Amino acid sequence: MLYLITIAVSIPALWLFQPVLDDPAGYVAGAGYDNRIFMACFLELLVVIANVGTAVVVYPLLKRENEILAVGYVTARLVECTFILVGILSVLAVVTLQQSPSEGDRATLGTIAYTLAAIKDRTFLLGPGPSAGSGTG
Repeated sequence: MLYLITIAVSIPALWLFQPVLDDPAGYVAGAGYDNRIFMACFLELLVVIANVGTAVVVYPLLKRENEILAVGYVTARLVECTFILVGILSVLAVVTLQQSPSEGDRATLGTIAYTLAAIKDRTFLLGPGPSAGSGTG
């Protein structure tokens, strides 16, 4: 069940993040879709909880066969969760820029927003992307 939660929840979360990921500077300059982004962050937190849950549930079963493999599996899931959390924080930072911009001009805020959105993209490439083969497979 936890595996299904990770897949069923992560796909809508990615769709909900699109206003920030497609045009971060426009998101910061515009009115924003804060509730949509907060919902996506909440869904991503559910993915993190489900990932930790799968590691906890599967660990005793894998330990019977190979303890090193079991520890490696738990480590892979925790690393994946860490990358997901960094991605959530970067998107929340873009929302913070939109809600209360600093004294910087729009170009500076746009550059910061693009950088934070790129961090979110990279965390997906380094976390759930490679971990999908080893963590959920």
